[in-house]
Amino acid sequence: LKIVVMGFALGPTSYLRDDWNIIDFVVVMTTVLSMEYPELTVCKVFRAFRPLRIISHEGHLRVVVASLVDSIRRSTHVCVVGLLLVLVFSITGLLLFVGQFWECSNPEIHYKSECAGLYFDQDLQLETEAEWRRSSLAHFDNIFHAALS
Repeated sequence: LKIVVMGFALGPTSYLRDDWNIIDFVVVMTTVLSMEYPELTVCKVFRAFRPLRIISHEGHLRVVVASLVDSIRRSTHVCVVGLLLVLVFSITGLLLFVGQFWECSNPEIHYKSECAGLYFDQDLQLETEAEWRRSSLAHFDNIFHAALS
């Protein structure tokens, strides 16, 4: 009835010019499609949007939802600023510490030039070849691990 009075999409006050009416239209159309074609599982996902029809008809709930959407938009700005700070500090860590967190598999050796030969591994109870490897805890050899460190 509202579509007939206001017009569907072409006029300046048409039904699909309002965001809430678009949500209402999508929910109604997916409900009709799910009744017509029950084997479509995509339509079942849109059942979660049925409560939005109630919100679209209640004025005070519209204000609450609009303020929630606005707060989410503003918090994304804060998250972007935080990610930029992490990026700055990870680039700084990358410049200062690249290649510094390598170690020998033999815990008694601390220099790359000495890290060779066999040693007895206490954990495996075997004699193993010593190798120069990246630290397992944290390293600054690329920007992603620097950000995580």
